Amino acid sequence: MKKGLSKGSKKIIIFGGIGLVLVVVILFAINSMASPNEVLAKVGAVEVVKGDVKEQLDVTGTVVSMDTKMFFSPVNAKIASIDAKVGEVVQKGTKLVTFDIKDLEENNKKAELNIRSGELDYTDAVNQDRRNANKVATARANANTLQGAVNDWQAYVNDLKDAINQANVDAQKDATSDAKATAATQTEQYKKDIAKYNTDLSKLWTAYEVALHAYNDANTNYSVVQSEYDNAVRNDASDIEAKQIALSTASQARSTAQAELTKAEQAHDALANNPPAMNSGYDSGAGMAAADTYELQTELEYASTYLAELKGDLAQEKAKADADVGGLTAETKEKMQIGTNLADLDAKSIEDLIAEGKKGISAEFTGVISSVNTAQGATVAQGMELFVLQSVEKVSVEVKVSKYDYAKVKEGQKATIILANNEYQGTVDKVDRIAMPDAQGNPTIKATIKIDNPDDNVFIGVEAKVIIQAAEANDALVVPNEVVNIGKDGSFCYVIEDNVIISRPVETGVASTSTLEITNGLKIGEKVITDIGDHKEGDKVEGVDPAEIEANPIDAMMEMMNQ
Repeated sequence: MKKGLSKGSKKIIIFGGIGLVLVVVILFAINSMASPNEVLAKVGAVEVVKGDVKEQLDVTGTVVSMDTKMFFSPVNAKIASIDAKVGEVVQKGTKLVTFDIKDLEENNKKAELNIRSGELDYTDAVNQDRRNANKVATARANANTLQGAVNDWQAYVNDLKDAINQANVDAQKDATSDAKATAATQTEQYKKDIAKYNTDLSKLWTAYEVALHAYNDANTNYSVVQSEYDNAVRNDASDIEAKQIALSTASQARSTAQAELTKAEQAHDALANNPPAMNSGYDSGAGMAAADTYELQTELEYASTYLAELKGDLAQEKAKADADVGGLTAETKEKMQIGTNLADLDAKSIEDLIAEGKKGISAEFTGVISSVNTAQGATVAQGMELFVLQSVEKVSVEVKVSKYDYAKVKEGQKATIILANNEYQGTVDKVDRIAMPDAQGNPTIKATIKIDNPDDNVFIGVEAKVIIQAAEANDALVVPNEVVNIGKDGSFCYVIEDNVIISRPVETGVASTSTLEITNGLKIGEKVITDIGDHKEGDKVEGVDPAEIEANPIDAMMEMMNQ
């Protein structure tokens, strides 16, 4: 925020401003005598042209293996030898584990019991976790949707407030030119003001009665729900949780209605205590003027009420999403993995298990050892995790895309991957269909970009930069980004048609950092205004290069005055 100027500085600025006004007045007088014909005001404008637009998305992510294999012991036996070390690259077919199988038959009986235990634990854990995950996912999806609606309506409320403030500022400017009104005009204005005051007061009273009625209904409903909840508590009813949620909702509705009632009462009392005074603010001096913002105020009240309802719904969904519904612990996950592998081995006979033990474990593909959970001489159980092998031939980069960019990412798109000082080609392999919150709680979509040409310089777990070729439009109608405006009804441009400013709705396509594709609404060669400034739709103007406006501000002002 800029600091205030000293009194001396303000005087210099005032005198400088007066001097500039005098110069403009003199120039205007000279120009009026020398230029009797109409001169169109100049505004900066550019032509709609044909061109290419490329949209890129820059993200960072982590290099991961696309083929990870967790190796489990096929038998109950001792480890005779193990040739697997964390971080070591092994070739496909390399023998990594051999077993001492002399006690295999004795331990195999225990494995049969573990198989059954694993199957039961697996089924129970998976079913419970799926139910819990569905509840949380649904609540999070609802919360994400409501958060977007809250953001949009909050922005709309802010825009309404800005519009009301701007209307009052404009009204104040107009009041300066009306300060020389006659006494008769003052009296007539007072009659109009007192009539408007009575109308506004009546509207505010009606709004108060509506708010009072709404509050009474909400209070009555709360009392009914409270009674139902109390009865449920006394009777230890099975639907007590639902009654409690209903009571919370009724309480929130009553609080909202009470707040609206207080607001309506205060608005009415404030206006009732400040009726317009005869000749007050209508003397020869520049007085304060208030704009007629009733419609904006009414829309603001509606938008604020709806915003409060959305926030209430959002709070409920966030509470559900944040509820502790449990989940699979590390121990449960381990049991699930053991159970799955034990189930795979269930049908094997003792002879098959002995054959598995003799065969040992070999690398199924070329990769790097990421973890080892046993050692030579250790006794392992059937289904126990021994080590994890991650492929170095099939690798990708996992990235997180924000809610603003995820729609741009499609499977099959090409990408450039920069890892250290090396550059690789990639392809978008998968885009998740569910958003997950990041560390700041913002929803993100995970995407997987396959590295098409990996080499020995690719290391799993390191950070990589990814440039996704999101979209491309060739030989399309293009304009600079800044000429496209966003309104309540969508995108639009200010176009000069027969030297008259008109507002034209447009449809946009691919966007780069500087240009934007126009898919509908404009034609090649049309002039689009870059900055409408103080002009408005319907003004007669001449479109020129924006650089010409910046280079000749006095000429632009003279042309404006000639209007």
